[in-house]
Order: sequence, then structure tokens, then C-alpha cells
Amino acid sequence: MQAAETTALGIGIESDAVQEEDASAQVDAGIEKDPGVKESNYATLIHETEEEIKDLSIENKVLQRQVLALQKRRSTIGTKLFLEGAESQYQIWLKHWTEAKEELDHVRNDYDNKIDRTQEVVREKQNELHELHKEFSDCKWKVASEARHTHSGKMLSKKLLDELKRADLEADVEIDRLRIEANQLTSHLKKTRKSILQKDQLPGDLLAVDFDQLAIENESLHDKLAKKIKEHEELRKKTAHVVHVLSHSREKLQFLQSKTKLF
Repeated sequence: MQAAETTALGIGIESDAVQEEDASAQVDAGIEKDPGVKESNYATLIHETEEEIKDLSIENKVLQRQVLALQKRRSTIGTKLFLEGAESQYQIWLKHWTEAKEELDHVRNDYDNKIDRTQEVVREKQNELHELHKEFSDCKWKVASEARHTHSGKMLSKKLLDELKRADLEADVEIDRLRIEANQLTSHLKKTRKSILQKDQLPGDLLAVDFDQLAIENESLHDKLAKKIKEHEELRKKTAHVVHVLSHSREKLQFLQSKTKLF
């Protein structure tokens, strides 16, 4: 459209130039045909030509103003259309962003609810475990406090019971500590293996050095883990032995009680 308007402006200017040339040609032709024309006719012809030139100049200015107005209007319309397109794109992307945010909030709330339910189940299981452990411990020490020696019939001394309780408590604490440490070492071992796999994919001369270093660390961690497992097994055997002794004492106590009732 702008090219057409510029062409129209050029055509208007060229038409003015052509008209001026035609007027000059007419004047020259009149002079050549009739050299004896009076001076007044020349003045009249010149005046008419000047008036025509002025009219054409005015018309040309009017056309130029119209062309400028059309160009300005075209620019305004183009800017308006561009802004309307940008606003439409903004609304579309804003809608997509809102939908994505709502979906993210929904997924986050869903996982939060699952985490809360899982934590509640874990707390219930822990409470149940503590209650069972407490009942077992009370029953165990009740049997131990009522147990009597097979031959002498004497009960276990309070000092011995306190020592057994203290040893049992220390064993429970040590077992919990070793369990936590074993979980940490297992997690570290998984991370080390994952790191080794990533190092295997690296190019260059760093592969062999890093692999050997990680292999040494893995072997060291494996030795520590084996040592802790051995200690845990020894503590488990000690605990089993204490439980066996207490069970044997309880059986003897029941036997003596039944024998006393017969007499």
C-alpha cells in the first residue's frame, strides 16, 4: 500500500512537470509561427501559464497531504493490529501458565496428602512397636525377678537384675545405633556405585584414576560394613543368650511352683 501511495505521489509530480513542459512548448510554437505577435499576447499567455502552474502546485500539495494522511493512518492501523496480536498471544500463554500452575498445585497437594498418610501409618507402627517392646521387657524382667535357683532355691539378687537390665538397655541402644549406621552406609554405597557408573561414561585419562579411587573407597566401606554386621551379630547372640537364661529360669520357677502346690 505504501509503495502504491509513493507511486501516486511520483505520478502527480511527473504530471505537473509534463504540463509545464507542454505550456512552454505551446509558447515556443506560437512565437515560431507568428513572430509578429503583439507583446500583450505574450504577457497574457505567460500569465495564464503561471496561473495554471499555481493551480497545479496547489493540487499537488493537497495530494501530498492526502498521501501523508493515508501513510499515517496505515501506520496507526498496523500498530493497532500488532498490539492486538500481541495481546492475544499473551492471553493464550497466560492461560497455559495458569493451567500448568493448577496442575502442579494439584499434584503437589496429592503427594503431600500421600506423605501425611504414610507418616501417620509410620507413627502408628512405631507406637505399636514401642508398646510391644515395653510389654515384652516387663514380662521378661518380671519372670527374671521371680526366678529361683534350681538347687538352692534362691532368687536372683537385685544387683544382678540391675546389671542384666543395664546390659540389655545398652544392647538395645547399640543395636539401634548400628541399624542407623548400616542404613547410612548402605545409602553411601548406592551413591558410590552410581558415581562409579557415571565415571565409567566419562572419556579421557580420568577414568582409570577415578575408578581405582572409588574401588578402594568401596572396598573400605565394605570392610567397615562387614565389621559392623559382625558386631551386630555378636550383640544379637548375647541378647539371645540372656533371653534363653531367663526362659530357663521361668521354666524352673513354674516347675517349683507346681511342685510346691503338690506338697
